[in-house]
Amino acid sequence: MNDSLTVVMARSTPFYFMKETAGAYEGVDVLIVSALNQALRKNFSIRASPERSWGSCTTGNCTGMIGMLQRKVFDLAMSGMSISYDRRRYVDFSFPYLLDRLTFVVRAPRVVNPSDAIIKPFEAEVWEYLIFVIVISIIIRQLARLMPSVFHDFLDVLDIFSILLGKGQIHVPELLSQGMVVCSWLVISLVLSTCYSGVLFSSMTRPGLEEVVNTIPELTKALMDKRMDCGTLKNTHLEKSLQQDRSPKPFERAILDSLKSGENYVDSDVAGLERCKSGRFAYIGEYIGIAADVEDTGTVTFADDSFQLILYGVAMRQQLDITEELNLV
Repeated sequence: MNDSLTVVMARSTPFYFMKETAGAYEGVDVLIVSALNQALRKNFSIRASPERSWGSCTTGNCTGMIGMLQRKVFDLAMSGMSISYDRRRYVDFSFPYLLDRLTFVVRAPRVVNPSDAIIKPFEAEVWEYLIFVIVISIIIRQLARLMPSVFHDFLDVLDIFSILLGKGQIHVPELLSQGMVVCSWLVISLVLSTCYSGVLFSSMTRPGLEEVVNTIPELTKALMDKRMDCGTLKNTHLEKSLQQDRSPKPFERAILDSLKSGENYVDSDVAGLERCKSGRFAYIGEYIGIAADVEDTGTVTFADDSFQLILYGVAMRQQLDITEELNLV
């Protein structure tokens, strides 16, 4: 059995990256290789991958580092190599040594501009309903002028603007139906005015944070409404699995539609984090890798949801026959 084995790795923080001060590679997987050297008494030498692609095996001819193992260019592959069913058909894997999750990250919520506080107390739908009621009341007032004189005093009661501003009414409705309408509207106006004043005062004295997309359903809606785009690394397992799914779920379809433009693919996690600064971009990737590249934790927010869990292991070319030894380390 050959005691000299080559391990191919692609640059990926925190698994395998260049340390600027020392000018040498380090990382979690570098430490693992060092431990394997001592435990198995073999010479595991690390080689940098000529392409930054972990690989997919959709047609039988694998790409990336998995393809290099299939062609026996290298013996092992690491640097955050996730275990999948497709890959296991063409290469061997050790027991998983790390658990991660596939999630997305967006720009951290910013403080709401106090100058916008005048419209912030109510959602857009509430303003729409309020405008609708005002328009209807104006139409009713105009039509009521053509009605018998018994309704003329009721015209002032329909002055919705005065009621909303807290102005009292000097006319007492003569009909019971009119009185019920007035009482109902006065109660609604009181609730609206109180809520608006309270939230407005709170927004101006202590501005809150803007809403942030934090779940997969929220991301799906934002993508479908064209309020956001999403992106990921090209030729990843996520991309291939989405393309192969013949009956994609709504969130999968929304992600695929966003990726079709080709402009939303990035070369690295750092580039994905940079795109997030616009506030209209969600970057999809592995939590551990993204978190390791975040320089300021206050600039981004990780979603609470996860697309799937990921297991990392050591990939080995078939017939290498060191799987059992490696699993015992």
